[in-house]
Amino acid sequence: MRGSMGRHISLCVVLILASACVGCTGDGDDGGNIDIVLRMDGTNTTTVVEYAGETIITDEAGELWFDLSGSSSKDASIEKFIFDFGDGTSVVEGTNGNVTHAFGTQGIFTANFTVKDEKSRMKSVQVRVRVDHHTSRTDTGVVGDPGVFGIMVGNESMEVAPAILDIESQVSNVQTAGGIDQIPTPGQAIDVIWTLYDNDGEQREQRQATIGDGESMTIEMNLCPCDYPLGEWKLEISVDPDEEVTVESTANVNYPSIDGRLVSD
Repeated sequence: MRGSMGRHISLCVVLILASACVGCTGDGDDGGNIDIVLRMDGTNTTTVVEYAGETIITDEAGELWFDLSGSSSKDASIEKFIFDFGDGTSVVEGTNGNVTHAFGTQGIFTANFTVKDEKSRMKSVQVRVRVDHHTSRTDTGVVGDPGVFGIMVGNESMEVAPAILDIESQVSNVQTAGGIDQIPTPGQAIDVIWTLYDNDGEQREQRQATIGDGESMTIEMNLCPCDYPLGEWKLEISVDPDEEVTVESTANVNYPSIDGRLVSD
């Protein structure tokens, strides 16, 4: 196999507010002494949309900014802010009321944010965080079978399995340039097979197509991986006979929203 390969992986973060809203205030515990004000935003490109009555923040960069500094206590000073992101990373606490955090893995997490005043009274608010997984790979000028496209589909320790796995793959049968005039040399049609395997090596989907010389074909696979083994899945592509091809593949692993409905990015 020869050619060049490029791969891109990104995480899309969706916040689903369970008991807070952007810029919201909440009645405090212990007689309502503490009012929480939680603000959230993306540190890069952020889109704020409304979906089924919920406020959702989508941050393509995967890093978000959380701010509790507007919170207050009616009869005491704020002593500490506590940020627990629910993704297994260390809890952040101190007198600084705002932090940035990158959710470096896919899944659904419950983040818990707490404000404590100098009289040791505390008030907390929870936020559901949905992190979708997006990955892509491009193989250019490959002769023979392209490499395997690996797709990380959750992991066995997750409490919530992905809801949808969307795959799109395009194979182009490249025409070969000729002599001085660079007239394309007549090539031949190729038979292409796309096969998707789960983490246990079991076949889950397969597509086949015949692609003429200089032509392209795009296939799609859409399935719910919730009942299958989670981990690294593989999309294998076979080409017969060995002609020069270019392959572009993308995969999106999307998680359900708090009420089981998908959130549109």
